Amino acid sequence: MSDSSDSPDAEDLLAEAERYPEADVDTLITEVPRLVELLKRGGFESEDIEIRLNVIDGLLKVAEHNPDALGDQYPEVIENLLDTAESRAIASVLLHDGAELCSKNVAPTSISGGFLQGLDQTISHLGEKFDSEFSDEIPGQGATAIELAAHLRSYADSVSGREQLAVESFADGVEALVEYYALESGVDPIDALVDLRAQRAPSTDVRMGLLPSNGQVGDVVDAGETQSTAAFLRRLSDAVAAAAIIVLVERTRPRILRVEALVSERIR
Repeated sequence: MSDSSDSPDAEDLLAEAERYPEADVDTLITEVPRLVELLKRGGFESEDIEIRLNVIDGLLKVAEHNPDALGDQYPEVIENLLDTAESRAIASVLLHDGAELCSKNVAPTSISGGFLQGLDQTISHLGEKFDSEFSDEIPGQGATAIELAAHLRSYADSVSGREQLAVESFADGVEALVEYYALESGVDPIDALVDLRAQRAPSTDVRMGLLPSNGQVGDVVDAGETQSTAAFLRRLSDAVAAAAIIVLVERTRPRILRVEALVSERIR
């Protein structure tokens, strides 16, 4: 994928995208094709991601107020959001849990709202927990994910109503990254998750993750396994947006599970 952040129109595109979160729904509906066009730009540079997050805000507003308005663009939106294996791994868990919440009569808007609340809390906690030590690079290979999942489960206790269940599901989705990296390293994902939880529990060390060479728990920062904060948030926000839009459009357990199966097939 080419780096689009250096293109001469990046600043203009960002200015355009920044108006979408505040735009009214009727205006956004007329601009869905343009939103999809901007989504296709992809990219992992900070300016690309800032454009993308504003576009996602617009698409989520359309999906919440008039999901049918996405029309033929709906599959394309999801395909472009889930353009990495990591985002698909997270979204698969969110969709599975979201489907179960639907079966318990939790409203799709409460599910999507809980997912987005979890994302907001994740962004806040990343700044508080990681910025002072790691700046623009954070521990990879599940180390950051396991810390965030633990924080989100604690945070969920403070969330009122049924959105609490969706925040707990969001924690499951973040933790799915540990299982993804375990599979990439050729080890059992459940064993790896249990081991990482156990070794992390006695301390607040955020450097412990799965070493890619053998899938064992170790200091991933010393092993050189870090990732940019922007790239991590891009994959996570894409997964959350895709899952939220799918839940808002599909609305019932069978239909959500059907989409989940399609997403799961493409994780590896």
